Amino acid sequence: LIARYFRHDLAVLILISVADPFTSDPQLPVLVLHGVLDERMHIEAAREYQRRFADRTTLREFADGEHLMLAKQAAKVQAAMETWLREREVAAK
Repeated sequence: LIARYFRHDLAVLILISVADPFTSDPQLPVLVLHGVLDERMHIEAAREYQRRFADRTTLREFADGEHLMLAKQAAKVQAAMETWLREREVAAK
């Protein structure tokens, strides 16, 4: 995962429809956004990623989300990212 090489430059990592449970530990707080209807990258991959890095990973599943949900459901995806980032900001204070 390229994020591990930039972890000193990043505060968080947001993965959209691409969580690979076999990747190395990103050592960052991670938000995983994944559609349950994704046929290219099945939801189980995102669930396993969350289980593997449970101490720093938040998984948000979209029941009606497909692989291209970022393009098709941009407002919903953006709202989920903004909410998670705000929650992290509040927790850090």
